[in-house]
Amino acid sequence: MLKPWGKTVDDLPVVMDYRLAVAPCVICGRPGTEVNHWMPQMLADDPEVKPEWDKWAQLNAPLCVTHHRLWHKKVTPWMHGFGRNGNHD
Repeated sequence: MLKPWGKTVDDLPVVMDYRLAVAPCVICGRPGTEVNHWMPQMLADDPEVKPEWDKWAQLNAPLCVTHHRLWHKKVTPWMHGFGRNGNHD
């Protein structure tokens, strides 16, 4: 309960829910996955990507936290929080 406001967590609006409750990780089959965008979402405003972002955004896969972090470590090591310069090594 969020006592000061008289609300529960269920009362909070969900802006973007990336949990894929029914889709297991495509690598290991674990439940509780996250959406992995093949074109990193942080590039959505890139001038070359922006005109077709809606198509890029559809290319995604459910990955467990472990495999999602591994994907970023290998594919986008320059992103904050992943890979050589991040804290998820």
